[in-house]
Amino acid sequence: MGIRTKLVIAFAGLLLIVAVVGVVSIHTLNESSRAIARILRENFDSVAACDNLKVALERLDRQAELCLLEDRPDICRQSEPVMGEFEKNLRIQQGNVTLPGEQEWTDKLTAAWKGYAEELGNFYKLTDLTKRREFYRRQILPRSRTIRETAQTIINANLNNMVAADGQAQRRTAQTRKAMFILLLAAMGMGAGFTLLAGP
Repeated sequence: MGIRTKLVIAFAGLLLIVAVVGVVSIHTLNESSRAIARILRENFDSVAACDNLKVALERLDRQAELCLLEDRPDICRQSEPVMGEFEKNLRIQQGNVTLPGEQEWTDKLTAAWKGYAEELGNFYKLTDLTKRREFYRRQILPRSRTIRETAQTIINANLNNMVAADGQAQRRTAQTRKAMFILLLAAMGMGAGFTLLAGP
C-alpha cells in the first residue's frame, strides 16, 4: 500500500470520527433543548394560569366582603367579568395537565370552583346582612381556601418540575461532553495509529 493511499485512509478515518462527534453532539443538544423548552413552557403556563386564578379569587372575595356591611347589588354585576377571567384560566389549566397527580388536583380545583361560584350566587341573593355574614364565613371562605391551596399545590409541583428539568439539562450536557471526549480520544488514537501506518 502506497504512502498516498495510507494518508488518504488516515484522513478519511479522522474526518469520519470528527463528523460522528459533530452529528452526535448536535443531535443530543437539539433533542435536549427541545425537550427542556417544552417542559418549561408547559410548567410555566400552569404556574401563570393558577397564579391568575388566585388573583381573580382574591378580587371575588374582596367584592363579597364589600357586601357584608351594606347591601351592594352593583357588586354582583361587577363580579361577573372576574368570574369569566377565573374560568378562562381554569380552562388553560385543564388543558395543560402534564405531571403525575396534576389531573387529580385540577379536578379538585374545578369542583371547588363550581361550588364556590354556586355559593357566591346564593350569597348575593341574601338580603339580611347577618345571614350574609354567616354564609360568607361558613360557605364562601372555606371554598375559597380550598381553591387557593389546590392552586398553590399545582404551582409548587410545576415549579419543582422546572427545577428538575434544569437538572436534567445539566446532566444531558455532561453526558454530551463525555461522549465528545471519548470520541475525540478515539480520533486521536486512530490518528496516531494511521500516522504510524503511513510511516516508512
